[in-house]
Amino acid sequence: KAVEAAIAKSPNVLSQVSFADAVQLCAAACIELLTPDDALATSRVLDAMRVGRVDAPIDASDPTGRMPSEKAGATELARVFDEQYGFDENRMVVLSGAHTVGAKGFGDGFTFDNAYYQVLLAKPWVGGDDMAQMIGLASDKSLADYARVRPLIEKYANDGLAWSRDFVDAFRAMSELGC
Repeated sequence: KAVEAAIAKSPNVLSQVSFADAVQLCAAACIELLTPDDALATSRVLDAMRVGRVDAPIDASDPTGRMPSEKAGATELARVFDEQYGFDENRMVVLSGAHTVGAKGFGDGFTFDNAYYQVLLAKPWVGGDDMAQMIGLASDKSLADYARVRPLIEKYANDGLAWSRDFVDAFRAMSELGC
C-alpha cells in the first residue's frame, strides 16, 4: 500500500528514482498512511520529498557509528546527531518523535502523532510495573531527563501541529543525507 501511494503521488519521476529514493519515498508514504489527521503536515510528507539519491554499491555497509546506540544517553545522542548529520538538539528531538510508531509503548504503535512526547513527560517507566519498564529505549528515556530539550518536549507534547511541521522538514533533511 505504501509503494502504491508513493507511485500515485510521483508517477512522473519514476524513471529517476533510485533504490535509495524508493526507500525514502516508501517511508514517507508509511508516515502519511499512519498520520491520523489531515491537518497534520505529516499527512503530506511525500510532497516534501525529493529524488536524486545515488545508490550505494551492493556490498557497502553503513559507516560505523552512523546511528547512535539505543542505550546512548542524551548527550551522546546530541553528539552523534551533530557529528554525523550536522543536526542540532532540536532536530534530534523532532526526529526522535518517529518512535511513536512501533512496539516500544509510545502511543498505539500504528499512529504517527505526538504521543511520544506525552509519554516522555509522563515517564511511566518510573516506579511502574515490569511492563512499564519496557516502554521506550534507554536513549528515549534519557531525553525525558535532559533539561536542555525539556521545553521542546513539552511544546511537542501539547502541539502536534508544530511537531508535524518540524518533523517533515527534519525528515526530508535526514533523508537527503542518505539516512
